[in-house]
Amino acid sequence: MASLAKISPSSTTSISKKPLLDLTTVQKAIKALLQWKKTQKPKSLTDPQDQLDDDYIYLLVTLKKIPRKDHRVSFKIPLVHPLLDSLLFKEVCLIIDDRPKSNPKFKTNVEVANKIIKNEDLPVSKVLKFSTLKSEYKSFEAKKKLYEEFDVFFVDKRVEKLIPGVLGKVFYGSKKKVPVAVNLGKCSWKEEIERGSRSVMLKLSGGTCSLVKVGKDSMEKDEIFENVVKVIEEVVEVVPRKWAGVRSFHLKFTESLAMPIYQALVNGKLGVDGKKANVEVKEGRKGEEKIAEKVRSLKSVGIVDDDEEREGKKLGSAEIVGKKRKDKDSMMSGNKRVKIGLQG
Repeated sequence: MASLAKISPSSTTSISKKPLLDLTTVQKAIKALLQWKKTQKPKSLTDPQDQLDDDYIYLLVTLKKIPRKDHRVSFKIPLVHPLLDSLLFKEVCLIIDDRPKSNPKFKTNVEVANKIIKNEDLPVSKVLKFSTLKSEYKSFEAKKKLYEEFDVFFVDKRVEKLIPGVLGKVFYGSKKKVPVAVNLGKCSWKEEIERGSRSVMLKLSGGTCSLVKVGKDSMEKDEIFENVVKVIEEVVEVVPRKWAGVRSFHLKFTESLAMPIYQALVNGKLGVDGKKANVEVKEGRKGEEKIAEKVRSLKSVGIVDDDEEREGKKLGSAEIVGKKRKDKDSMMSGNKRVKIGLQG
């Protein structure tokens, strides 16, 4: 296990100081979450999978900028301690690529896939063709039924990028049962599926925030800790701009508060855009001081009274002066009309 001192991630960034991940903070966050979990009463959820999802600890990844469309893909992140105890007692679905344009050398069908599964003694319950997935699982109800039917989904790497558009929010929404990509072009499917069962999937979303599973409440604190450190190392390698693109990391259960474990620092200060954000705050304060000084000077010469001084702090000196000028112009215009009327 890594020491509890601060570590410096090995990556080159444009930030003036290398980011430091405080491992003590990570351990404290894990401890707090597990203590919180013990105080929660079991929920009577209609969907057993909802209860299972509620037991996972997630790493909340917040980026500084929304990833470009070509970066919004899924990444397989290996874990030190797998979240799946075993695939032997799980319902496993394997989605294969049967598109006509697929590489003929690695093209497979249900019959061939089932033969390989039997020969290699793989714990796969069902083989599902990609074409069948597209044609028979269009409705929300059909997708939800498929979601509830299986515990784990593996998908041929060649159709990995097409899967989110087919399965939609049922799989890629809050529940995050993202199919794990496996390379079925390799000789040993068993190796690929075993490697996949020891991994989790990170799907970069169309926003700045993404979730990835790192542990569950039944695991030991040290196991969760080692998973968190490993996942952060892997995440930083695949997100745009690496450490320079990361705004923060948090840990959370589905229903818990998000515990901060890392916040980007620029020149020793916090902020989404670092120095730019700090400059804007500083300039804003200077502007407020100038307004207050201007209002005080107007009050000293009798142009602004106490009530208007208080109002000036809200509206700004320019609006107070403008109001006074308008009143003065109105008064002069009225006097002029009176004089004209007397002359007439």
